[in-house]
Amino acid sequence: MLLVSKIVKQILYFCSYFFLFFLKFISWIFPFKFYLLPTERLGHLSQEPELLLRKKARLSKKITYILIVNPLNQIANEYFFQLIQSHFIIVKNYFFHYLVLVFKSKLISLNLYEDLNITRGFGVCYSDYKNVPRQISISETDLEKGKNLLHSLYGVDINHDRIICIFARDQGYLNKVLPENDWSYHNDRDIDVNVFIKSIEHLVNSGFKVFRIGKFALEKVQYEHPNFIDYPFSKGHSDFLDVFLIYISYLVIGTSAGITDLANVFERPYLCIGQIEPIVRCTLFIPKKIRKRITDVAKSDDYLHSNESKKYFYFPIEIKKLGLQYFNISKLGLEYLDNTPEEIYLAVNETLAAIENRAHFSENELNLIRRYNEEYWKDFVNSDKLNSPIAVSWLNKYKDLYFSN
Repeated sequence: MLLVSKIVKQILYFCSYFFLFFLKFISWIFPFKFYLLPTERLGHLSQEPELLLRKKARLSKKITYILIVNPLNQIANEYFFQLIQSHFIIVKNYFFHYLVLVFKSKLISLNLYEDLNITRGFGVCYSDYKNVPRQISISETDLEKGKNLLHSLYGVDINHDRIICIFARDQGYLNKVLPENDWSYHNDRDIDVNVFIKSIEHLVNSGFKVFRIGKFALEKVQYEHPNFIDYPFSKGHSDFLDVFLIYISYLVIGTSAGITDLANVFERPYLCIGQIEPIVRCTLFIPKKIRKRITDVAKSDDYLHSNESKKYFYFPIEIKKLGLQYFNISKLGLEYLDNTPEEIYLAVNETLAAIENRAHFSENELNLIRRYNEEYWKDFVNSDKLNSPIAVSWLNKYKDLYFSN
């Protein structure tokens, strides 16, 4: 019996290699590459196809990407999945998905699999194609459809109204869509949506239409105004509008998540709030502070200096040695602090000034930016490739956490 099993394995091994080299032969005639596309999370579903298309646009020779999708996995956004179907050959087959997964390393060695190396972070990946324009777009027909929907549902005229999207990450989406997984290590990326109220009030009073976005949300915003729409709790919520709102937005403000990743896909201005790991491509960002936690009742104001807090960003060696996830620092007696309404308000105004070309900095502020880049930012891996500038309003307020003098 053992001998039969060995013979069968050898036959399968030989057949697999024959099949791989047959694929290689076909690729000489019809250039193609496979790619395993994860579909359960919007950030991956949207950014990976966009990056593939940007890479393809930069290549001198034509190539066809064949996206392999596991049909057992959910589609994070059906409309976006439809958008990419005109750009790729998509195969939804469990057996084929399994084969490509098993032989992925061999396919890479034969140049039959595209490797984007996304473990560097999406923000860094975009730098490989920074001169390549956006590849995925919404059709004129769908633009008209979205225009009519927003007007009929919310009284918004996209030809005249400037739309700002606001997002606050919570546990609602992952717990609902992928409840079998433990996502608690991501909790430090969450933020209370009500810290945005001061900024929302300022924006609506300035004439903007503000949409709080997200597929699922745990709680409503404790604020009402004719120009503010708490979209996740509205009757008009849909996969189509999830994507459309980002596509036409004047500015996207919010925590790092799949839906805000669409701002990068569609090249929309993006203010990243509560950034923990510096891997997100954005117009501006403000991080969360880290402080030492004494007990659950008594809190400390002992904030970590930047030289110390750097250790807790993006899979650092110190966290790996302890066997912890990079967000989950509570086991070290530390905690992240949500950004305050004032911090967000100042960053919002600074971002608007940046995208409207009316930002002006004093000599002291320019010096802060220079010191931040030279004494702090340069220490991060791939910092030279990542376009993620910090808000000067944040540096002004917390310069003591970055600089010794």
